[in-house]
Amino acid sequence: MDLDGFKQINDAHGHDIGDGLLVDVARRLRTVLRASDFVARLGGDEFFVVIEEVHDVPAVDGIARKLLSELLEPYELAGGKRAQITASLGVSVFPDDAGDAQTLMKHADMAMYAAKQAGKNSYRFYPVEAAGEVTYERTNPRAA
Repeated sequence: MDLDGFKQINDAHGHDIGDGLLVDVARRLRTVLRASDFVARLGGDEFFVVIEEVHDVPAVDGIARKLLSELLEPYELAGGKRAQITASLGVSVFPDDAGDAQTLMKHADMAMYAAKQAGKNSYRFYPVEAAGEVTYERTNPRAA
């Protein structure tokens, strides 16, 4: 997962505000996920989410939509200012898309970049086809 527009907020309001926003993003992600799920910040404005024991596309679809929707809500910044960011998510599924963690992350990253190219605030599933499209997609979680 990569945050869309984070750099602009960080540049405009400073790194302390940006760091606080990243903490808020992590909190919001945890509210959507189960206790058994895992979320970590990889660096910069990228996060990694592991969701275990989800075996069908509609379930993953629902989780991705909830994550995007939760992150879309405005953030309260210091000084009474508000900001809004979106995210681009890439999804790869074990063992269908890869048999090891490194390849699974690489495939999720490819799908995430396809989501970002599609206009942000969206998610894509691996495999990404040659034209940059994917086999299954859903955008704008509020329209669903």
